[in-house]
Amino acid sequence: MKNYRSIVIEGGDQVGKADASQNMIKILRKNIPITMISFPMYSMPIGASIRKMLKEGIEDLVKEKNINPKDEFESRMAIYALNRLEVMNSLLDEKYKNRLLIFDRSPYSNALTIAYGIKGSDKIKESEVERYIDIGLNSEKFFIDNLNLRNCILELYDSSDKWIGNRSNGDDQYEMSSVQEFCGQLYSIYSKKVGKGWCKIPTKVDNQWREREDISKDILNFVYSRYPEIEKMKCDEPDVEILELTEAVRALYVNTSVSKEHMLALRESLEKNDKTTLYENSITVVEDTIQSMDFIIWSNEGIKNAFKEILEKNIFCLDIIEKFLGDKYVKLLKKSLE
Repeated sequence: MKNYRSIVIEGGDQVGKADASQNMIKILRKNIPITMISFPMYSMPIGASIRKMLKEGIEDLVKEKNINPKDEFESRMAIYALNRLEVMNSLLDEKYKNRLLIFDRSPYSNALTIAYGIKGSDKIKESEVERYIDIGLNSEKFFIDNLNLRNCILELYDSSDKWIGNRSNGDDQYEMSSVQEFCGQLYSIYSKKVGKGWCKIPTKVDNQWREREDISKDILNFVYSRYPEIEKMKCDEPDVEILELTEAVRALYVNTSVSKEHMLALRESLEKNDKTTLYENSITVVEDTIQSMDFIIWSNEGIKNAFKEILEKNIFCLDIIEKFLGDKYVKLLKKSLE
């Protein structure tokens, strides 16, 4: 069976992932059609629940349901996995095997979630790190294996001693220096588990950004070493797309209707990489989706079973989803998994 050609971009927050990705794409688009996928995908229903969880927290729900710290933490990890599976429902199409898939974040981004659980909230103990890494990898094995996500992982990092954030809106619980700095240690564990498919590339040295050309050279050298056939390929007309939201939504959520105005606003946010308006417009699109959808259909039994298994192991996930998405969504979700 022909494998997907996938590149994963990983790293802590504010290490220049977007800039490095764009520069890489400018070169690779001359060789092969490209589809870009970014996680969490906040414009999908479960992705929207992640966004709200990060911004608003779930402390009230934890108290109401009397959830212990271990179950709360594992449910946080599981929500991210569920978002990737709801997106994957549209990716298992043969056409994507003829394209290069570039993932901005992936299951390996659990490094951030685990770092927050230890350094940001004291939910788990540092001695439990490897256990949680394995829980995450095992729960997302279907996603990783089917999309070939062990072959080419680019970890971009700041080699400076201290992480200094440059966003000050306070919208993301993970953007704390203690979390970001510990995250790098966790990525080292992931890299050992993945092996030769993992490459660390510094974007900053001694608190100074490296030259874009040097970063791109390091990235391309590794990409071509993992997919040598790409360097020899030629794409007459560059074809770069962001995974089409309407395709991703309608592949899973049937008979949805999203306002053209809302969709246009979201696309503009994506093109500009404007995080603030992206978050706001994503929530609006999801509200349209849930209000209009009739039912949920899984295009692949493997995805459905992987999704169901995660929910069965993390029952609190449904409480989080219902808190942010409402009763209608949860009812349709349960029915789809019967």
